[in-house]
Amino acid sequence: SALAISSTGTVYYSSASGVFSVSIDGGTPTDLNLDDVEIYSLALSADEGTLFAGTSEGVQSTSLSGDPSWTEVTPKIHTLNTGDSLSYVITALAVADDGTIYA
Repeated sequence: SALAISSTGTVYYSSASGVFSVSIDGGTPTDLNLDDVEIYSLALSADEGTLFAGTSEGVQSTSLSGDPSWTEVTPKIHTLNTGDSLSYVITALAVADDGTIYA
């Protein structure tokens, strides 16, 4: 499982059933609706407005304002002979202050 903690005390964590958020003060976890992928790492953007997840299908991101809607941000590898594309498997990631994602 992966873990990220915001400066306001929100804990973002993954389990076998998805990604969740909960206050360090307690309460009911909120499901952030990232399902059907292996989740290896979590990271917050510098402004803590975006959560990134390193997954078995590349880097996914979602805005933390409003309903979660995950999108893939990892470029794909395109094979030369077939035109097929392959997603990267991301096992660790970090986000720099300027928004650069290191995966």
